[in-house]
Amino acid sequence: MQISPPKPARLPVTAAREGEHGFSLLELMVVLAIMGIMLSLVGLRLNENIEGSRFMRTSEAAMADILIFRADAVMSAQPRSLIPHSAQAEAIKARRRENLRRFDLPTGWRVEGDIIEISPSGVCSGGTLAVTNPQGRRVVYRLRAPRCTPERLSLGV
Repeated sequence: MQISPPKPARLPVTAAREGEHGFSLLELMVVLAIMGIMLSLVGLRLNENIEGSRFMRTSEAAMADILIFRADAVMSAQPRSLIPHSAQAEAIKARRRENLRRFDLPTGWRVEGDIIEISPSGVCSGGTLAVTNPQGRRVVYRLRAPRCTPERLSLGV
């Protein structure tokens, strides 16, 4: 039995002409255009999610400030009044100035609603507050007495 030398490997026959490899410029441009459209849509949605998250984080931080104000009232044995931006001047004048507190929010943000009273023992009067950002997105919270527990009534829309 005679052993024959191995046959050289042959490439499969293709329909492409000799020397033609890869994609045409037109095919690459179409793929890049489709990818660009998809990225722009994903980018817009991602930006909306980031802005929504930033809004909720800031509004929830404002509600967390209430717990700090409550602790301040207990530690100082002085009542505290949380004054929203929408409070009338007459309502503010009736209170001692050193007992007034405002929400620490970024420029352009507003808190509207009830004046929240906190006694020296930490008992909260409760009420409703709405936090609004400069773009008009708004979320409403109800503060439950006696501990000022915030309950979100509406989503930031």
